[in-house]
Amino acid sequence: DFAITGECGSNLRITNQLRGLHVVKLIASGQEAHAGHLWYGENALLKLYEAVNTILQHYPTPKVPTWQTTVSLAKIETNNITHNIVPADATALLDIRFIPEDAENILKNIQSFLPEGVIMEKIKFMPVHKTEKTNTYLQKLAQALEGVTQKTPEITPSYAGSDIIFYSMHHINGVEFGPVGEGHHSDEEWVDIKSLGHYYQILKDFLLSVK
Repeated sequence: DFAITGECGSNLRITNQLRGLHVVKLIASGQEAHAGHLWYGENALLKLYEAVNTILQHYPTPKVPTWQTTVSLAKIETNNITHNIVPADATALLDIRFIPEDAENILKNIQSFLPEGVIMEKIKFMPVHKTEKTNTYLQKLAQALEGVTQKTPEITPSYAGSDIIFYSMHHINGVEFGPVGEGHHSDEEWVDIKSLGHYYQILKDFLLSVK
């Protein structure tokens, strides 16, 4: 009926919304030529640049954390390995995090920005996640949190991904909720020991309230 993923870095906040994810590859094709006679070629990298530049103009990088659709340019590659050849191929990898309002149209929009000679390949998809704040289990978790910490619970969206998505894909309500910590996926990742005690007691009180 309800799932809790205890991911470090949640900092005892209840995360009830996550953006969806599309990973797509842009594939540009051109015509190889010698750089001394580049007018005989079609530079695939320039086609790719045009596509990526247009996309990022429509989805610029926010200056501050914000709940909106974002596009991150993750990788650019070409098989060309020398300076004196006009590249005939090039690819780019895009990480697209979309809010629910853009779920239906985001890939259509990206497709509409692609010039001739550039196509899009879908690599990965994960849906948006949302559990209503009024959900009975979420409310009981919030009550347990307030009882242990004596603080008003924070119920917030998250900008990154979470394992709660895998439950959401099976139509299971849930939240991301874990102890205090930072440094995700790094050698300096850490968790606050005191918060583990609070976390244990909150989960215990929550489970006892729903049994």
